[in-house]
Amino acid sequence: MARFQPGQSGNPNGRPPKQRALTEALARELARTSLDIDGKRHANKAILARVMREILLTGKAQLPNGKSLEVSPKDWLDTVFKTLGQVDGPARIDVDLGDNTMRIIVEHETKKPVE
Repeated sequence: MARFQPGQSGNPNGRPPKQRALTEALARELARTSLDIDGKRHANKAILARVMREILLTGKAQLPNGKSLEVSPKDWLDTVFKTLGQVDGPARIDVDLGDNTMRIIVEHETKKPVE
């Protein structure tokens, strides 16, 4: 004997959408607050934004635990290009060819040394 009538679903709402566990866990953690270098509680995403801003502008930042972080010139440049690529998308150059205009997309690619 079938538990459900023919044509009737045992799950009328359907399968739940697949959750993105890591993305959701990160979003929860970034929404929480922590003590920052000013001794006040701030959203973790605001602290992360402060640290990233300092690194992008100066190449160094003070971390929430009071330690300092300084990046190499190469790492600083990679961070700038990757951040700009995320915020603005890849750089575009329009080349005028008379009747036609060609759009070239320039993407910064990090070269890793071959070991």
